[in-house]
Amino acid sequence: MNVRANWLVSAMCALSMCALSMIPSPVVAQDGWTVRWAAEAGAFTSTRDLGKNTGGVQELNVLQVSSRMDRAMVYGGGLELVTPDGRTMIRGLFRSTVKGSASGRIALCKVLEGALCIPRQVDARMASFLGEVVFLQGSPEDLLRQNFVLGAGLRSYQFRVPGCDLAGTNPDLFTICELVTQIYEDQAQVQPFLEFGFGFSHDAGPVSAYVRVHSVVGPYGGGTGNADGDYQGDVFLLGGLSFRVR
Repeated sequence: MNVRANWLVSAMCALSMCALSMIPSPVVAQDGWTVRWAAEAGAFTSTRDLGKNTGGVQELNVLQVSSRMDRAMVYGGGLELVTPDGRTMIRGLFRSTVKGSASGRIALCKVLEGALCIPRQVDARMASFLGEVVFLQGSPEDLLRQNFVLGAGLRSYQFRVPGCDLAGTNPDLFTICELVTQIYEDQAQVQPFLEFGFGFSHDAGPVSAYVRVHSVVGPYGGGTGNADGDYQGDVFLLGGLSFRVR
């Protein structure tokens, strides 16, 4: 199973460029608005499971299976518009994980060990497009400015899931593999999310550097059979540079 998420980034980047073209040029060029390109990188970790599956096998009902995105590197970039007073910034961004993965296992394996507790790991990618409003405290002359972030956006998941090994010596491992696989299915749609963040930025002429922590929460719409998606929570630690172009 291989659900492509590349269309999400392409489509949303096109929308951001359309939105920029709709901004009247006098507003940007004559009224003191600043336009910057931003690039960022960092890491994220999940705080909630993607979903759960209780299964349809009577003797395995107690062995609830869950899956969660593993820690991964993330990169992103986009466009920034800073108001004339320099206290508010509007951002349109895309973000994507790099060589990410997701792991599923029996919930009881949080306290147990053994062959049945070997995580079922698959390649995973999360791509998102979002808009942010950043409230900048202080003035550009300050060494560090506090940043408070509110954002919202859309995200999509891509999983590359190999088939389960029916020829294995342990039939329970095959059953658990099948239950985990169901959590990753039906990922053609996108899901909305909300974002809250805090950090610091430093302005040095045409270049601005920042470090921010973001908390992101939104529904995960995957799952077939007995698998149900859940609210997915992520924490991002990001650093970036933005370059003034106007």
